[in-house]
Amino acid sequence: MPAKRITVSIILILVILLHSSVFASPPAYQAKNIKVTCDRWPDCSSLDAFGRDAVRLAGVVTNEEKAVAVWRFIQHCTVAGGAPKEPAEGIPYVLSPLKILNVHGVHWCDGLSRIMTMTWRDLGYRGEKLYKFGHTLADCWWEDEDGVDRWHVFDVSQHWFVYD
Repeated sequence: MPAKRITVSIILILVILLHSSVFASPPAYQAKNIKVTCDRWPDCSSLDAFGRDAVRLAGVVTNEEKAVAVWRFIQHCTVAGGAPKEPAEGIPYVLSPLKILNVHGVHWCDGLSRIMTMTWRDLGYRGEKLYKFGHTLADCWWEDEDGVDRWHVFDVSQHWFVYD
């Protein structure tokens, strides 16, 4: 009889120990800063990654093809019209191109041109916003196939571009 009591006591002690360790605080190791991407869609976590993925997904080589690929992927990821507000920062509309790409997906010509010029700069080229007649365009600079450096105008919101 005492052996049976000792066995039951040992089992109860083991159950209590196991129960307390299972429900103890979570382990110290936890996954952090995980980024999941798709190999068939641009990574919008940074403008550099977005630009490189646009070039890779389009399978292009020349400077002109790279600029057109970036321009097209901006149009795939956004729509023109209505600038979202940024009341927490005390400004009338969103300025961050990453917020436009990842959160809102919509902006006027100014915000969409900002995405184009800043992505183009992150790819190592020269890019400027061009404001004409109340409308903002993206002006991108690169060396053409004939060896001449030129400006090239992209209208991201109205879906057109010119070569020089």
